Amino acid sequence: YYSPTLMPLLCCRMTKMTFVYGFCEDSILGLASLSHALVHYSGDIHLASRISRVTDFLISRNENEHSLRAKLLLCTTSIRAVVEPLRCIVEHSLRGYNSAKIVGDAANEAVGGLFYCVGSFYSIPDLIELQRQMVIFIRQLAKRKQIGILHSAMSFFDTVTRFIGNRDSCGIDARIVMMTNKELYHIAEDTENSYLMHHTLLNQICMHCYFREFSDVAVLAEIYREQSGLKNGTKRLLDIMFVFFEGISALCLARKTKKEELSKIGEKAVKFMQQLTEYNSWNFENKLCLLQAELHHLNQCNTMAKQSYEAAIESSNKHKYFHEEALACELYGVYLIENKMVSEGKDQLRLAIDKYRKWGATRKADDVVKLISLV
Repeated sequence: YYSPTLMPLLCCRMTKMTFVYGFCEDSILGLASLSHALVHYSGDIHLASRISRVTDFLISRNENEHSLRAKLLLCTTSIRAVVEPLRCIVEHSLRGYNSAKIVGDAANEAVGGLFYCVGSFYSIPDLIELQRQMVIFIRQLAKRKQIGILHSAMSFFDTVTRFIGNRDSCGIDARIVMMTNKELYHIAEDTENSYLMHHTLLNQICMHCYFREFSDVAVLAEIYREQSGLKNGTKRLLDIMFVFFEGISALCLARKTKKEELSKIGEKAVKFMQQLTEYNSWNFENKLCLLQAELHHLNQCNTMAKQSYEAAIESSNKHKYFHEEALACELYGVYLIENKMVSEGKDQLRLAIDKYRKWGATRKADDVVKLISLV
């Protein structure tokens, strides 16, 4: 999966052999891998989506359905995240997890559990319940000594608990040595584990973006691009969230620093999200509107900025991304305050506080309370 040249060639070879010799289980593997490769290496979403539908049909009709569903979970998840609502990824990951459990595939059971946790973090508006489920999952990984997935799970768990603010009372077994994202990053660095490094960097970028520590995002973004392979053309599914967080942070930072390179990063993020919105407005419309709002804010196009902020809030609510609705309310509040509309700005910040608390992000809500007190 990390060779942009070899992967598509192998997939095409397997598909061509299918036309010559007929379908078998390996044909399904080839089609699933081809769909995955098209998403990551060529960006042909429409073709990838069609092939993915054929793959899903063949898996459901195969006598070894559970084995294939578990084995191909990574490949079949990639295209779904682009063309279907993120909540479908949660359900798909759960099916893969259960299939792996049925056939005794412990490795893919762990992968399915991790995908379920990651998908839930970005789509399900209940951090408290997610934290409870992650505690169970981490105990299971620790018991089985599945260290690689355990470390990635810890990375997302650290992010969830930092939003909630209850790390010392989250119910993790004292015998399990929990680590922060910074500690996990050093492990990834020492072991040259690019998978874990990708997760730790993204989670730190997420936290710094939400807590308005935009300079820290800029520093980590450079490391992310180098370590994740983005500079070399390698793409990962979670790069979508990286582009969103980096874009928001770069545009906010550009207002203070007046650096042109930061505004260009934001403009690229807008274009990237526009492309994704063409395939799936459910997942990406609200993110696009918020990036556009920040870009208009930077360029002092106040009428367009106001409309885009309101569109981002409306779209987030409509598509049930309530945590991103909270972020949009917060950034809209900052915009209004910076443009001398203090009363309206505080109202938006109070809305953000309410929505963060409903999400379960108590610590983040308290952060916005402090912001209001400084106005």
